[in-house]
Amino acid sequence: MAAEVSNLAKLYEYYEELNEKRDFDTERSKKIFNSILDCTRGSSHEKQLSCQFISKFFPEFPSLQEEAIDAILDLCEDDDPYIRRRAIKELPNLCKNCSSIIVRITDILIQLLQSEDQLELSIVYQSLLTVANYNFEFFLTAIFAPLINENVDDSSRDLVMKFLESRFSYLNPDLFNDKIDDLIINNFKKVLKNATKEECIIVMDILPKLKKFKSFRGHRILVEMVEEMLDPDMKDFDVLNQDSIDKFMYFLRYVTQYVSFCPSLKLFFFIGLKILPQFSLIRSQKNGIDWEILKIFSELSYAITKLDENQMQDLKACHDNVFEILMNFIPKLPETVESSSYNLPDPEVSHLECLLFCLHRFGKIAEIDLTKHPKFKEFKMRLHFTVRGVRLYNSKLKLLSPSAQTNPIKDDENKLRSMALKATDNIYALTKDFLKNPVVYNAAIYPSFFRPRYASTNASAKRSLNDSNSNYKRFENNSKRRKPNTSIV
Repeated sequence: MAAEVSNLAKLYEYYEELNEKRDFDTERSKKIFNSILDCTRGSSHEKQLSCQFISKFFPEFPSLQEEAIDAILDLCEDDDPYIRRRAIKELPNLCKNCSSIIVRITDILIQLLQSEDQLELSIVYQSLLTVANYNFEFFLTAIFAPLINENVDDSSRDLVMKFLESRFSYLNPDLFNDKIDDLIINNFKKVLKNATKEECIIVMDILPKLKKFKSFRGHRILVEMVEEMLDPDMKDFDVLNQDSIDKFMYFLRYVTQYVSFCPSLKLFFFIGLKILPQFSLIRSQKNGIDWEILKIFSELSYAITKLDENQMQDLKACHDNVFEILMNFIPKLPETVESSSYNLPDPEVSHLECLLFCLHRFGKIAEIDLTKHPKFKEFKMRLHFTVRGVRLYNSKLKLLSPSAQTNPIKDDENKLRSMALKATDNIYALTKDFLKNPVVYNAAIYPSFFRPRYASTNASAKRSLNDSNSNYKRFENNSKRRKPNTSIV
């Protein structure tokens, strides 16, 4: 005990002597600082005290910084949890006046994220936030390194992701500016290339917190980020790869909140040319995403305005893919049509409305003469037969649905019935055009499944959304008045 007291007294003497010095570049000063470093191998009290003294005088001894960092690191791995916590708290102080070591200290703190001691882990989190205040750009460079470097083990990547997920909102808002936002965006773009679905969710939850993403332009950037992950040269998108389809569906759902005013032709054509040819495989999984893909594909079709020659050819290919799905979807004719009827189930009405809507819309835009299709005659007969089933289904729905005047719809079940009724009405309107000779594209419908989404309360975004949706309201009103219209939504 006496020896420990003596050593502590010496430590205080070292501190007092260094604290009074103005010139640290002397042999005596370096010798004293080395003596403080040696105390990190002493008793518990010596370790804690020397740790504080090292961080205080660290900037004054650049030639001994390597030895000082190693001494603090040894304390971070000490068996005594109190000493470890003390050392971790001092790590950010080493960076206070030494920006050059911020990347290294951040990397050390990232390794310490493996701690199973929750109190210690909380201190590591707080230390990382503190380091960020000294040089945010250097800090971000170190934070993103294990996320971008493919040679880093997955455990480090997971730990950094967990830190960002839980502590990104705690970063000082004054640290952010356009340059920092761009740095974060560019790094997250690299991360997303090899990210799991869970990592994608974390990234896309963080990005909207940046100031840049609170504007219309920011929403456009988010959509473009999703577009960049789509490989147009991909021969086949593996829809049976669960991780790939999970990620794709997540991003597909994510961008739908923006597509009303940030249209995405690239995403539209990716679905139409890469996903739809494998629709039967997707449908065979029976997980409901087949309908979701069709619905979002239809909403994305509103992005179609002016197309160049190559895009028009791609649209015709999308039209052919939709036609093939429809031919595999609608029932074949029974042997005796007169004595048969077909009950179309509720979910199938939604699929049929969506497919007919796409076929009608693409045919209108690309001016496709469907009568020249080799399967048109069979398509027309099968469609006529299918409509009989839809009509029967519509009659049953009307018997079950409450009157709009006397019994307002209150529950989800009645809302679904109301949507199904609207879907059958739209199917009638579309099939009338397909059953005419020649085929015409006059019907103007408002799809039952379409619901405009507001992604932001930003005034400019709202104006863009209102502008882009004005045609929907116009077509809906025209449809209600049952006046002929040569346009189609």
